[in-house]
Amino acid sequence: MNREQTTNLNTSTSPNTTTNHNTIQPLKETTSNTELPNTTKKPLPAQSPQPSNTRLEALKQAAAYWHNQGLAVFPIATYWNKQKEKWGKNLCYRWQKWQTEPQTPSEFNSINWQSMLCRNPKETDPAKRVYDPIDGFALVITRKANNGCYLRFIDYDPKGEASIETKALGKNILAEILQQHPTLIEGTINGGTHAYYWSLIPCDYNPNYSKSCCLELLGGERCTVVTPTTGYQILNTDMEIAQIDDLQTLFISAMKRHKVPLNKTLKSYISSSTTLSATVNTQRLSYSVRPCTTVALKQQLGGSLGHSMRLNIAAKYLSLGVAFEHIVELFKDQNDFDRSTTLTQVDSVAGHAPHTCESILSYGYCLYSENQAVCSWRQLFRSNKKTGKKDSKEQTSISVGFASSDFIFEQCYTSSQGSFYMVYNRVAGRVEEYEHPVLSVRVKDVTYVPLISAKSEVSPLLWPACTSAQEYTDEVTLFYEVRGFIYDHLDVPNDLDYDVFALYVMATWRLEDFVSVPYYEFLGVKETGKTRGLECFKALGYRPLMVASISVSAVFRIIEEYHPLLLLDEMDNLDDKEASELIKILNAGYKKGQYAVRSSKDVEGGFVPEAFDVFGFKVLAGTKLLPETVESRCIKTAMSKAVRRVEVFVDEGRALRIRNKLLMYRFRTLGGFMRG
Repeated sequence: MNREQTTNLNTSTSPNTTTNHNTIQPLKETTSNTELPNTTKKPLPAQSPQPSNTRLEALKQAAAYWHNQGLAVFPIATYWNKQKEKWGKNLCYRWQKWQTEPQTPSEFNSINWQSMLCRNPKETDPAKRVYDPIDGFALVITRKANNGCYLRFIDYDPKGEASIETKALGKNILAEILQQHPTLIEGTINGGTHAYYWSLIPCDYNPNYSKSCCLELLGGERCTVVTPTTGYQILNTDMEIAQIDDLQTLFISAMKRHKVPLNKTLKSYISSSTTLSATVNTQRLSYSVRPCTTVALKQQLGGSLGHSMRLNIAAKYLSLGVAFEHIVELFKDQNDFDRSTTLTQVDSVAGHAPHTCESILSYGYCLYSENQAVCSWRQLFRSNKKTGKKDSKEQTSISVGFASSDFIFEQCYTSSQGSFYMVYNRVAGRVEEYEHPVLSVRVKDVTYVPLISAKSEVSPLLWPACTSAQEYTDEVTLFYEVRGFIYDHLDVPNDLDYDVFALYVMATWRLEDFVSVPYYEFLGVKETGKTRGLECFKALGYRPLMVASISVSAVFRIIEEYHPLLLLDEMDNLDDKEASELIKILNAGYKKGQYAVRSSKDVEGGFVPEAFDVFGFKVLAGTKLLPETVESRCIKTAMSKAVRRVEVFVDEGRALRIRNKLLMYRFRTLGGFMRG
């Protein structure tokens, strides 16, 4: 059922917008929804003029309307691009954080609408920097608005190089959509059109048909410039924003009716191509989908075994970074397809690793045969099916993972597969995939095997495990995702601390790149959130280790073996002996190549000095200052009672998804400082 509702957004009548039409470009009404209004590029001055105070006040009031709707707003500037002979948009404002967390009233009120935006902030020569006056704003449309829907736009952009036929096709398709689902529309600065919609489904993907019909669906991790920015104007002021269930499906269906060819990116998940490299940007890794998955999607997956195969397919595509809604589309040809049920089932496998080949064989969907190995994936590493005589010269060593010149591998764990390795090929720049979970890795003459627990259903790792290496959009977006998680779970007096927290977490995943590291310290009286701060680092950090239940003597060996993110709570409550031992770790552990020395018993019962490599990141929490030798190496946050509501319990599912992305971040960036 397609549920349509409307929401009033008339910039001339909304309570938070101006009614002085002389300060905002005149609004042009249309008399018909079946015909696309004429949006020929309007003549504008060669340079954007400095807006008047009245104009800026109008911008602020219009921006306040959207902010009150729960959407983040930030100022932009328009300018004439002589080279391209079109209007450009200066979006050089730090808005990415609002993709993962709400814009607070104080953040909105702190926007200086009378400032200038630097168009080329990376220019090191101040004399060559170009500044533009603010004359509009953009909306960050990643997050859900207060009405429970996502604001999305169908963008008609008739570029100059597009043919007359291409422009006419896009114009007709948009007019057809508007006839069936009338909504608010606006003209854009370069002669295009935006159709506003509220969508219950987020439409995280951006189907782009600009080359074939000048149309694109705007959504996902992006921002959109809107009225009353210079050059933008509402074209039907008597109309409201329509609300529909799934704008993306409506948009793609319209394209299919007009036989508009799908672009490669969209084809990659709708037609179940064997490669998903097109579903991510060009800098992402290229992955292969098992042939059995491609074939199974062309069949009716019925019964309990078919249901298990569906869950496996969903887990596989989720591990490749494909959005939930796009995975739902994979199953739309199933006879019992129900969008809501399918979305729930896809959500249920989030964070789980895809099923093993043995499981797929038991479901009856394996394509392997003795005569022809359809799944002929490379197997440079040993798996649980590896057989043969062991080389007498070969040594076996237990390892949770490390980085060599050619590979990085890290131990992961799932309840269904147990412990296994994720392997990244640094030479090829990709995560290696094999027919079976990688249970051992051979480097030169040494075979490395993961830690194994006596109970298969319990992770043997001393820290929260990753389940896979998951795709992320880019480092900035990942930074704000980490920051948003900590912001939702911890309240600190200074908002700038959240930036430091996020950077510190990301740095822990690249320990090998540092020669020296700072410590972090939460300092405050009881019940001010110090332990919650440690819990946030435990949820997201690289190999985080809480030492509350571990003997100090064991900590020395654990740090030397695993170089974890050491989390020390209630430092001031330790007895003198424990405190002195931990101080040794802290005094030596900030710099690579320094060692902590302690006495150990030899076989004859005597004591001998023993040196430990205790280098690594460390986070401390306490009510009193530590010795100056330690305090001088700490970044401090003075804690106080929380003044805003935060999550009562740590969201483990969300933390797992971020950890999996941080593992991919480690794979991609480790050694980047040295490689330049």
